[in-house]
Amino acid sequence: MGLPHRVAETVLPLIAVASNILYSTCGTGCSALKGTLFGLNLVYVGSAFMVAYLCLTVLDRSRIAGGHERLKSILQKVITMMICGALGGEIILVRFQVVEKTFCPFCLFFAACVLSLFIVRLKQLDRYAAVAGFMAGVITFAVFFQGRVIPLY
Repeated sequence: MGLPHRVAETVLPLIAVASNILYSTCGTGCSALKGTLFGLNLVYVGSAFMVAYLCLTVLDRSRIAGGHERLKSILQKVITMMICGALGGEIILVRFQVVEKTFCPFCLFFAACVLSLFIVRLKQLDRYAAVAGFMAGVITFAVFFQGRVIPLY
């Protein structure tokens, strides 16, 4: 993986977390959208996901993983499943905004970060792990996501 990919896998999660922080301070239209996964606010779920993703990608690039092929293989499968699961979840979340006709620029920006991370990893994806992660993300969000639009007066 080249330097631009490593930079993207470091910077994009940080930008996504910053987007979540800005969302939590938003006082306009995006504050009308609220969502939870397993009862946890999506701001926290998304931020925790990006921090975990960043930590795993840094570990994957480290000397620790470099000397252990089995560990590196497991890390790459976990990272693949994570980003594909997030992509599946984001499809459900963007669908929610389309159905409700209420759009949050910070939420859509977070989704763009997830899509960008997926594209960065595209050549490294294990096909089966990618499909499994994507389906797990779609199913998890379809079943456990609770969203609502709060009218702003």
